Amino acid sequence: MSFADLIKQAQEEVAQHAGGNNDNPKTVYPKTKHKGIYLNNTTTPEVFFQLLPGKNVDTDPFAVKFRSIFLEARTSKGKELKQNFILDADTNPGSILEQAIAEWTDKLMLPSKYGQVKPRILFKVNVIKVSTQQVMNPQTNQMETQYVQERDQEGNYVVRTLDLTVSAYNGIIEKLRNPMLNPQGPNGPTMSFMDVNKPAMVHVAKPLPNTKTYRVEVYPLATLPPLAPGWENQLEDLHAQVVPTERLENGLDWVKAFIDIKNGVNPNANNQQASTNAVADQAIPAAPVAPNPYAQQAAPTFPPLGTAPVTGQPMAPPVANQYTAPTAPPVTAPPIQQPVTPAVPPTAPAGASDLSYDNVPDFGTPSVPNTAPAAPTAPPVQSAPAPAMPAQTAPLNGQGLPNIDEQLNNLLDLNNN
Repeated sequence: MSFADLIKQAQEEVAQHAGGNNDNPKTVYPKTKHKGIYLNNTTTPEVFFQLLPGKNVDTDPFAVKFRSIFLEARTSKGKELKQNFILDADTNPGSILEQAIAEWTDKLMLPSKYGQVKPRILFKVNVIKVSTQQVMNPQTNQMETQYVQERDQEGNYVVRTLDLTVSAYNGIIEKLRNPMLNPQGPNGPTMSFMDVNKPAMVHVAKPLPNTKTYRVEVYPLATLPPLAPGWENQLEDLHAQVVPTERLENGLDWVKAFIDIKNGVNPNANNQQASTNAVADQAIPAAPVAPNPYAQQAAPTFPPLGTAPVTGQPMAPPVANQYTAPTAPPVTAPPIQQPVTPAVPPTAPAGASDLSYDNVPDFGTPSVPNTAPAAPTAPPVQSAPAPAMPAQTAPLNGQGLPNIDEQLNNLLDLNNN
């Protein structure tokens, strides 16, 4: 091996790495002869094309299913990473990227205006873009519009890949099954507008506002020239174009690196974890007790209300600012309403019984209308025994009860005698 060969080999090794970092080899993506077509709302909202069958028209599928997801991450230096990752056509539990996506979805780390970002099902197909041109018809000497396929400077067909959404792919399948859209009539070949001998133009456009379905139209009258021999050599290998990213050359290392960057996207969480680890390795001293800024305003301790101070008991020392709290006035319970004891038992109102006043206590609530105050209950009066009454019948009042006034008059007469 010559020195020039060594230099060439070293140059090839350097070319396989990203930014000269030997720890992060560059992912090798599949190449295409021409740039693919990707529908978007800005530059390519629609496309007119000829849909091509597989290389072997009878056995090879014209579309290959796959899944794609657009992910974003930010490095520790603030660099934004954005990329579409290719996944298997169906869910693969063994994929480390799909496992990471499931974890990020649970943690709500893939936000979008429609919720969490999810993988999209797509179908990759081979197409030739169609355009129009004005040509002179020699028979009529008039300008006519013709539909032509895209070609390169050498006259070869420019075959590009196109990613169709589920709604767009389903629209094309329905159009293929519609015999009225067959350029060669309802009894034409089953290939319909995909027939290489008499193809027709297809139109796919982005959904209209407030809709989600892609628009698909077929123009059976806009027939195209038959494909020239050798067209199948210009087809792209669709299966090679949909290999999952982590199964590409050096793709697994890139996927792992992206997962690490995505998991560290929150700098606050990283700083908090680093701070926690640093504190865990050090002895944490006891926190000093902060002085109470209101300690100088504390009032001295008073003995319980209603008790006399103990003689000789030391008083609490005055505080630093010589503040003396005012003596709290003694708390007295509200006076209990006691019945007023009159000197002479009151006379019962007319029509009332003496027993009603002896047996019903006064609770402060009048038992008669508010216009007349309730008579207080008189407690029994301790008096000397009354002299013996003469044996006679006590006078009665109009209610058949002893007359109190007559009894008092009798007592006064006896005392006077």
